[in-house]
Amino acid sequence: MATAKRLPRLGISKIALRYLSDKIVRSIIKDNTVSKQSLSDYVWKNLDKWSDKTALVCVETKRSYSYLDVYKKSNKIANFLTNSKDLRKGDVVATILPNVPEYAMIVLGAIQAGLKITPLNPDYTREEITHCLKLSKPKLIFTLTDLWPNIYNVVQNVPIVLMNHRKEVMDIPAGAVKLSEVFDNTCPFKNRISDWNDVIYLPYSSGTTGLFKCIELTNGNLVSTIHHISVPEFRIQTLTDGNNQDVFPAILPMHHIFGIHTVLENLTLGCKAITIPKFNKETFIDVLENEKLTHCYLAPPLSIAIVILPQLIFGFQCNY
Repeated sequence: MATAKRLPRLGISKIALRYLSDKIVRSIIKDNTVSKQSLSDYVWKNLDKWSDKTALVCVETKRSYSYLDVYKKSNKIANFLTNSKDLRKGDVVATILPNVPEYAMIVLGAIQAGLKITPLNPDYTREEITHCLKLSKPKLIFTLTDLWPNIYNVVQNVPIVLMNHRKEVMDIPAGAVKLSEVFDNTCPFKNRISDWNDVIYLPYSSGTTGLFKCIELTNGNLVSTIHHISVPEFRIQTLTDGNNQDVFPAILPMHHIFGIHTVLENLTLGCKAITIPKFNKETFIDVLENEKLTHCYLAPPLSIAIVILPQLIFGFQCNY
């Protein structure tokens, strides 16, 4: 075997590797054992340490939820879904939503109910939505009242849960359920926790040279990935402790696996997420100026859009 060579540590993530041979590269970080538990149990394992801390805040409406709020509302969604006569363990529910605080509650509630979640881009055309629904075959869809006029033609045969975002809407389509009513339900909870190898998440590929493709991710896939990037050697945020709480902008689309993944990871660490329904420069600058951000996750297109902002080039007053 060739002599091991250490590579220098690489910046903030503290990634350190060594060559074991010409064809094997291994981290010098010790092996980490992942406890085989459901994603919802993993996210809430330290709830008692920061139950009163703010978990999710909408930058547009200022809707704010504590960790205990998110936990209770996720349970309410799980209760509603497990008591639905048309849903069985392993069935699919879809989200057609922008980045709103309730997104994470719906994901956690559906998984806790033993269901699969499939997230659709709210900017998809009707034809694209139709294609995705044919692939995943959801038996229920969560969406906004704002989006309903654009999608009702393609989801007419699927039960709908509607939520209000910017304003209260009194009239909803016949047969639809308000998310606010789901939060008020008192149905008994029937535990249908997913097993380690159960498929629980069905995101879509970009398609690249063809139509979108549905990807199957298991409970173990998500828990393992979140666990390994949130260990001290790799995470970029700090664990919430006392008055110390890291804050980040949930700017990546949650319908993308990277977006929802970062939100779930930060919930396991007690961080505060500022949800941004849709990126625009003015909103992002407002968040920079008024929130004490500690870290941020970006994709290349967002990075380019942000670094050329005049406010960043010429400087502005931040609340840091």
